[in-house]
Amino acid sequence: MLPGKIQAEHFDADGQGKGYRDLDDVNEGNAGIRQRQGVDVYETQTGEVHVRRTRDGEWLEYTVTVAETGNYYVEVSVSSANNNPGDLVVNVDGQWFARFDVPATGSNRNWEQLQSRAKPIGAGVHVIRLRIVDGGNFGIDWFALRAK
Repeated sequence: MLPGKIQAEHFDADGQGKGYRDLDDVNEGNAGIRQRQGVDVYETQTGEVHVRRTRDGEWLEYTVTVAETGNYYVEVSVSSANNNPGDLVVNVDGQWFARFDVPATGSNRNWEQLQSRAKPIGAGVHVIRLRIVDGGNFGIDWFALRAK
């Protein structure tokens, strides 16, 4: 139920091409969650889990319920050891909602929160897709839909 925060590794469980698109079938992170799916899910030494090793053309989908019609913004927590990691595009029900230029954070363990401008979203069930474009190889810890 949104508004609220969703962990990146909690994408829809429909499998390759339905709940996510990953360019290989191997979970390189091999964390305790989603081991049989291709999305690279990693666990930190403190037990936190996140998606990493994203590549251009990959995406993750989340079916969510928005409690009330209103103006919302997206916030996302990202990290990257690369100098030019690329962009993260957020679509809601197939329509463009936001685009984030993911910064180099100096390490895969240094997380930075980015925020979009607010836009209207109606109450009810929606599909949010996080798409990796123009690069990749960054981490996504979580995203949130917050009321303006």
